Amino acid sequence: MKKILNIIAVISVLAAFQSCSQDLHQHPAFNYPERTPVGGKDLPEGCIMHMSFDDTTLTVQGDDAMAYTYNGKTPELTDGISGKAYQGKDGNAIMINPMLELTRALKNLGSFTYTAWIKYDGGNSASCALFALSDPDKYFANIDLFIEGNTTTNFYFKGYFNSNNGEKWLDRGNDAKVPLNDIAGKWTQIGLVYDATISTARIYINGTELCEGAFTGFGELTFNAIGKMVLGAHPAMTGITSDTTSWPASGSFYTGAMDELYLYNKALTSDQIAAQYNSQKS
Repeated sequence: MKKILNIIAVISVLAAFQSCSQDLHQHPAFNYPERTPVGGKDLPEGCIMHMSFDDTTLTVQGDDAMAYTYNGKTPELTDGISGKAYQGKDGNAIMINPMLELTRALKNLGSFTYTAWIKYDGGNSASCALFALSDPDKYFANIDLFIEGNTTTNFYFKGYFNSNNGEKWLDRGNDAKVPLNDIAGKWTQIGLVYDATISTARIYINGTELCEGAFTGFGELTFNAIGKMVLGAHPAMTGITSDTTSWPASGSFYTGAMDELYLYNKALTSDQIAAQYNSQKS
């Protein structure tokens, strides 16, 4: 009788093992639990990163928790458009080291959208980057959205792309000019969109298109190397690139506030940019 019970036990174990093996390697496939974004928050379709600045972690689709640094210290925060915001200061910038899945997404962006809220204090006269995706081997970034001021009354939004297809500047002169009084000291939403299907880049202010530039034949954005993302400075100013002597190493640090940053691996439409602005404005 004992021998029979032992045989039955062995058969039961083998049956259980076979069942697990079928779940994992045969049909029906094993249903692994879905990975939720960092912080348990849902991200909009196509969004690969969100920074609320309410704490020191990013919300990233598919990656584990990602912390960001402010020259190795806890970032200084201020009141934002929603909750808290990052407060920029001279000599300081936020640097983000993308993890594996985000790096993969950034290397093969195709199309791209960046949106964020800024509270510009008017204190930057030299070229000042709001957002840059660096390449560790270049002093120019893979992507750079920056402002330049040539007087105390006006400044200009500009963009730069350095893809495997070459480099393009979004420099529209007076079409990208903004009077300082229009946004200084006011929460303002900005956006940079690149649509690979029509090789066109656009800059938006408060849900409305400010300027656009056609990059004929430029196609999808792909990059050989992805370095750190930098908020508030050109990468060459932070010492994380191979060249810190050329422009824009002589630029200025962003000294205003920044909040609610979103990155997408698709081009948002004008209607979507406007809808996002209207849903977030106070």
